[in-house]
Amino acid sequence: MTEYVIHKAAFFWNDDCFSEHCTGSFVAGYDSLEEAKKNKEILDIEVIQNLGSESVIHFVMGDPDIKEILQSLSEYFNVDVTEIADFNLAGLTEEEAVFVKEKMKLSFHNIVEYTDDEEIRDFYADISEDEQSDLTEFPE
Repeated sequence: MTEYVIHKAAFFWNDDCFSEHCTGSFVAGYDSLEEAKKNKEILDIEVIQNLGSESVIHFVMGDPDIKEILQSLSEYFNVDVTEIADFNLAGLTEEEAVFVKEKMKLSFHNIVEYTDDEEIRDFYADISEDEQSDLTEFPE
């Protein structure tokens, strides 16, 4: 039977922002894709709510839609657009986190489909310790 597995996404800091680098650690497995998608969304929202002192700019730098994203966030949070890039994402409500996720197109988890004969892998464990030290997985 096919299993749908949620893995954390591992990010690389490229001197400007975080960019997704690879599929990371195993989180959970599900029998249906719908259940995996539902739980992935919940986990992504939890990560956003727990980002701590990360700023908006750490996730949108280099996005071709950066101006529109910053404008939308500025209006939503009632923060001057010149200050929104440094807006701290700590302490967001669930509703605010959903808005941020949608506007910034954030995803902190990937769903991988495994067939019966495939072994579920922890991709993060497959990379070197040097590479691991350069990567970040955000906690739920």
